[in-house]
Amino acid sequence: MTKIFVFTKKRLDSLTNNGAARDVYHDAKVQGLQLRVSSTGRKTFISRPSLDGKPIMVTHGIYPNTTIEQARNKTIEAFNSCSDGVNPNQVKKNKQTKFTALGDVMSDYIKVKHKLKPKTVSDYQGLFNIFLLDWEHLELTKITQKMVQERHLQIGKKSPYRANATMRLLRALYNFADGYYEDLNGELIALPNPVRQISKFNNWYKEKPRTNTIQPNDLKKWFDAISNLSSHNNNLIRNNVSSTVSDLLMFILFTGLRKSEALGLLWEDVDFENAHFTVKATKNNSDLNLPLTTFTTDLLFKRKMITESQYVFTGSNGIQQLDNPYKQIKKVNEESGVKFTMHDLRRTFTTIASSLEIQLHVVQFLTNHSPTDVTLKHYYQPTIETLRKPMQQINDYILEKINGT
Repeated sequence: MTKIFVFTKKRLDSLTNNGAARDVYHDAKVQGLQLRVSSTGRKTFISRPSLDGKPIMVTHGIYPNTTIEQARNKTIEAFNSCSDGVNPNQVKKNKQTKFTALGDVMSDYIKVKHKLKPKTVSDYQGLFNIFLLDWEHLELTKITQKMVQERHLQIGKKSPYRANATMRLLRALYNFADGYYEDLNGELIALPNPVRQISKFNNWYKEKPRTNTIQPNDLKKWFDAISNLSSHNNNLIRNNVSSTVSDLLMFILFTGLRKSEALGLLWEDVDFENAHFTVKATKNNSDLNLPLTTFTTDLLFKRKMITESQYVFTGSNGIQQLDNPYKQIKKVNEESGVKFTMHDLRRTFTTIASSLEIQLHVVQFLTNHSPTDVTLKHYYQPTIETLRKPMQQINDYILEKINGT
């Protein structure tokens, strides 16, 4: 077989080693680009430009991870670099050092993992900025197992959940780097993962499932505090989003939505005429169509009269969606004596549904959880009207408790 030809995917895929230690093939399109095929069949793009009159070898990546076009561009860059008197291997080494810093790995991880949801990215960045920021400029090889163990224990003293979440993020960054970066020879960098010691010695904190809900007899106190948010002493000092937060919290309790789903709800996805709404930014990437009840229709209609934004629940500027209203939630906690998080409202919704003996698969569809039954999952899709009665039943129960009946 001729060893000089125009590199194409078909030709390179068909190449095998002919028994030599290394077979070398030359690209007829870009002079200087070569493909080295090892005895094991590994195919590496290389070139041999001259620097100060002496040839040097520059690797451009492993085929097919590195495409032919990428290899051609890298070859041209290498020859141009040598013409300028700059060693391309040194340039690559400098870049490699930068890439192996933890902060750069975090940035690359977010860029490459483009399917991550915005909330997931935000959660990861929050954990990194709070617990790992002092390691931002450390190379991955400088972070030891002892450092990881000590950091895990340090975070765990205040929050076992966040300690585990931080270490899971760090483990993911090392696993990502292990299969993403190449050394100067075009070989994937093999990195020991310092988080593995936590698993080896079974040192992960035990995480108890969160089960907190608002008890039925506390719903009236909670609702009264929510309704009085706007008249709270601190809220009388300046205009704020207290009324929006009040509507948001009630809407989540009466629909069972996740926080992100409610915050991202758009007016264009609310159909007053047919009494339903659609959530598109869901956790499982499938649209969620839910019926509006008498209560939620009235709540949204009143908001529509005072809102000009595309978002149903807007922030202080009246345009962008509302941020996490943790300060207002704290006020409700203090006013009512009922401790809750936004996810507790969703959990309260499902608990009430269960107490009313609403069928499990109906609750799963209402809360956008995939049914465990294969037939239901693939063949049964309830209509809005099918879900309207149980949704109204849950709302009626909540209103009864709020009204003290």
